[in-house]
Amino acid sequence: MDHLPFLSDLGYLGLFLWIFGEQLGLPIPGLPVLIAAGSIISAGRLGLAPCIALVLVASVAADLIWYYIGRAKGVHILHFICRISWKPNTCIATTKGVFMRFGAQTLLFAKFVPGLNTLAPPLAGTAGVSLRRFLVYDTIGAAIWGILPILAGMGLHRMIPSTAALVADLRDHLPAIGIGLVLAFVGWRFVRRRIYLRSLHNELERGVTIDELREMIDRGDDVVLLDIRHPINFRLRPVLIPQALRIGYNEIESRLPEIPLDKPLIAYCDCPGDQASVLFVQALQRLGAKSVRVLKGGLEEWERRGYETVAVAEPSLAA
Repeated sequence: MDHLPFLSDLGYLGLFLWIFGEQLGLPIPGLPVLIAAGSIISAGRLGLAPCIALVLVASVAADLIWYYIGRAKGVHILHFICRISWKPNTCIATTKGVFMRFGAQTLLFAKFVPGLNTLAPPLAGTAGVSLRRFLVYDTIGAAIWGILPILAGMGLHRMIPSTAALVADLRDHLPAIGIGLVLAFVGWRFVRRRIYLRSLHNELERGVTIDELREMIDRGDDVVLLDIRHPINFRLRPVLIPQALRIGYNEIESRLPEIPLDKPLIAYCDCPGDQASVLFVQALQRLGAKSVRVLKGGLEEWERRGYETVAVAEPSLAA
C-alpha cells in the first residue's frame, strides 16, 4: 500500500499519529487508514498485534484528553464544539439524547457515529462518569472500532491483490484528488453554515432582551416563558427563571398540549448564540404559535445581570 506514503514510510509511528489526531478531532479520515493498515499487515510489512495495540493506545489517549476537559470545563467545552460545527445544536442535541438513553455504554458504539465520536468523551466527563467506567467502555469501543477495519483490510488484500496495482497507477493523482474532495467538502459546509447562521440572525433580530423581559414580568404581562434546555444541561443547573415552564428541546411534540400557542411565548436556553431557542421558536411557529420569540442571552445572561432564579429539585446527572 505505497499509496499511503506516510504509513509506508513511518510505519507504526505514522499509524499512531494519524489515529491520535483523528480522535482528537482533526478533520482526517480514520477508517480508510485502518483498512490500509490491514492491507500492509497482510503484505507482511507490519505486525497485527502492534498495530492493534497502537490504535488502542492512540484512541484511548485522545479520548482521555477530551474526558478530562469535559470534567474540568463542563458544558462549556460542548459549547466550544458547538461553535465550530456547521449546525451545532442539532448535532449536540442528538448526542445528548443518545447519552441520556445509553449512558456510558454510548462509548461502545460512539466511534462509528460521526459527531458522536468527538462529543461522547467530553460529555462522559461532564456527566460525572467515573474514570474506571469510562476506561472500560471506551477501551472496548476503541477495540471494536480499530480491529474490524484492520481485519477488513487484511481480507481485501488477500481477495483482491490487483487493487494495490490499480491504486499505484493513481498514486500521482491522489494528492490532487484528495485536495479537490476536501475543498469541495469544506465549501459545501461553508455554504450550509452561512445559510444556517443567516436564519439564526433573522430570528434573533426580533427576539426579546433581558431588560424587556424584566419589564414584562414586573408589569404582570400575560407572557409564557419556556425553559427549553436539554435535560443534561438542566440537571447540571436545575434552576428556572421565575414563572417559566420547563419543556426540553426534544419534548416539543410530546408536550405540545401543555404549550398555550395562543399566548405570547418566549423561549430561552443556555447554549451559544441561543441556537436551541431559535430552532424551538421556528418549530412552534410551524405548529401554529401566534407569537413566539427568543430570549436573547438566555439563562446565562439573566443570571449575569443578577436577576433571581428558582431552584428545582432534580436527580443528579451522575445517577
